[in-house]
Amino acid sequence: MIAAVNHALDSIRAGAVAQRDFSIHAAHELRTPLADLKLRLESLASDPDRDAAMQDIDAMARLIEQLLHIARLDGSTVFSLHSLYLGETVAQVLHEAAPRLVSAGWLLEADGLDLPVQIIGDSTLIALIMRNLLDNVRKHTPAGTSVKVSVSNDGTLLFTDTGPGLPREFPYSTFARFVRGNDDARSGSGLGLSICETAMRRMSGTFRLEPTVSGAAFRMTFRLDRDPR
Repeated sequence: MIAAVNHALDSIRAGAVAQRDFSIHAAHELRTPLADLKLRLESLASDPDRDAAMQDIDAMARLIEQLLHIARLDGSTVFSLHSLYLGETVAQVLHEAAPRLVSAGWLLEADGLDLPVQIIGDSTLIALIMRNLLDNVRKHTPAGTSVKVSVSNDGTLLFTDTGPGLPREFPYSTFARFVRGNDDARSGSGLGLSICETAMRRMSGTFRLEPTVSGAAFRMTFRLDRDPR
């Protein structure tokens, strides 16, 4: 019986690995034809059909990238968890990712980035979380919306915006995959918040939606480095 159970567990594990590897390989293979198709469409004169097709291609490209992130987060990829300054890491991400958002009309405020808060984390995962949240702001809030990113001494990162907020029926406790805030498939795949939550779990942290009167707020709690050097 023990041998049979072990064999069954090995089969399940092998199936999960094969499924993850298939997702990664399929996503990689789809990148090139999508890029080629976009280049061809860009050479055509602008019209409603061409513009709609471009939006569909962009939505497919985002979905492929998110599926790759999900496969890597779910897999056995070893992330380099180590001591780092939370504010410094967030500031680097904002320096690289925020200009596009600000130039398009959104407002961004940051607080506490200079605090010497040392956590145990991975800069790649933190960048993945921040980019997903900023992308959600761009897709789901109107230009002119204010975004605030705050770092606290207790190792928390608060991301808030003054947009329309999430629908009442949106699940507040868990972030299931492919759950969208609206029925427009072009606006997103419903994977972004799930990726954020999974990335925080890989760093032994938490990701949750905070109740607000208006807008949306997400609180990330990191594991503090209790022995900073």
